Amino acid sequence: MAISSDMSIQNLHGLWLMDKDLSDDPSAILKLPSQPQTQHYNSPRPKPNFPDPSELFTTHLVIAQTITGGIPGSTENRTLDWTEKLHSDFIFGECIDRSRLIDGVQDVDGMLRPDLHLQSEVKEGSDADRERVVGFLRGGAGTGPKDTSGGREEKLYMHDFVRNEELGWTAEQAWGFEVINRNRYLTRRVVVVKEKTYEMARLVHRHIV
Repeated sequence: MAISSDMSIQNLHGLWLMDKDLSDDPSAILKLPSQPQTQHYNSPRPKPNFPDPSELFTTHLVIAQTITGGIPGSTENRTLDWTEKLHSDFIFGECIDRSRLIDGVQDVDGMLRPDLHLQSEVKEGSDADRERVVGFLRGGAGTGPKDTSGGREEKLYMHDFVRNEELGWTAEQAWGFEVINRNRYLTRRVVVVKEKTYEMARLVHRHIV
């Protein structure tokens, strides 16, 4: 179903399905951080469900996620204050997560993009790799700012950073809305880093209900 123009990251709710035609192949970003016993799963399609919040969204985000192909999902509780929280599931193991809402800032093309400060340590040894990762995470463009003189809109995106110290990987995400083929979608741009390797993917979600 169409996403209403007044839905934003701050009032996100409902059931969403990953659109495989519009999304990048998630195999690499799922395989790199997975525990060995779960790496045989083939490109599952996550279906995030955002329940109606019982308190201000600026405090918490609950993601009740199911996956097609018979794989059990997990419930992720995000506290949007950029403090570290422990999260555990059978696919990714024991993780430390922190999340926050970030502003959109006007780019040279006049579009709003995430005001994101990279947390991932891209170890390929090249500034070009770092710039590529930053450019990818900031690639999600919203509409032009409501106040063009300010060039900024508050709390337009969600920034999430997860690390698994035991398995040695990190995952950084920027959540937001993008217009693709004239339609509005919820997207999550994901970068997973492990040792000298990194993988990137944009996952595009359609609003089901």
